[in-house]
Amino acid sequence: MFVLQKLNFLFGSNFENNIKCYIYPSIFTAAIVLSEKMGFHQKKIEFKKISTETENSSTEQKKVDASTFEKIVKEQKRKLEHIFENWTKGKKTGGQMRHLRGGDVESFVSDTVNLIGVMEKIDLQAKKGTSDMKMLKVNGIQKKHQVDIHIYLNSEFIAVIECKNYLDKCFYERACDDFLAFKRSRYSLKNYVFSIEDSIKHETITFTNSLKENICDDIFYIVDGKRSSTKPLYQFRKKVNTKKLERFIRSIYDLVNLSRAMS
Repeated sequence: MFVLQKLNFLFGSNFENNIKCYIYPSIFTAAIVLSEKMGFHQKKIEFKKISTETENSSTEQKKVDASTFEKIVKEQKRKLEHIFENWTKGKKTGGQMRHLRGGDVESFVSDTVNLIGVMEKIDLQAKKGTSDMKMLKVNGIQKKHQVDIHIYLNSEFIAVIECKNYLDKCFYERACDDFLAFKRSRYSLKNYVFSIEDSIKHETITFTNSLKENICDDIFYIVDGKRSSTKPLYQFRKKVNTKKLERFIRSIYDLVNLSRAMS
């Protein structure tokens, strides 16, 4: 708040409004800015507005390059479609398919977070929880604990993501319990669920949230409609909903900026 007051004094009362960066991110391009001249030493991702239409000049037409955000969405949508296609190939047992799909979803989420870090040139890293177990202590009892994906910013543990092929009542309750275990061991994290398909009633989520301290910050689905046990995704392919994928990727940008604002 002190920094914003100082910048408002130097650059006018509208400075704070002019630097807000969460309005229509699909027409914004992510850019890294260093405000060293203003006394800052922390980089912050901001969305710099660009034209999404062709620009005309007297001699030629110039096409505006796709934003970094758009490039990430396009690349990750391509990867997800390839994953869906691979699920439909060959004959696999139910156990083999569950193992394959579970690993693919975790890898996709991890790759998405790490790609944002690479493209934006920031120290953002996702680790699989199985290789990043935490020793928790509750009521004098110690136990190793993890969630599917652990997210780090500048080596600080800031968030976890539980990954599912589909989200139902039991999966959601278990995810919330895992989130609560971290909270009760004095971790301050953002908690998310990423699921390909939706298989839970809205009122069940509301009821579970009321019992679990509203521990889950957000849920992300990637395809439309409810899951059907008689028409599994690996036999009846669904299209990736680009808007839903964008919302998930945008949430990682928001997570980074929120973590920096609080540090």
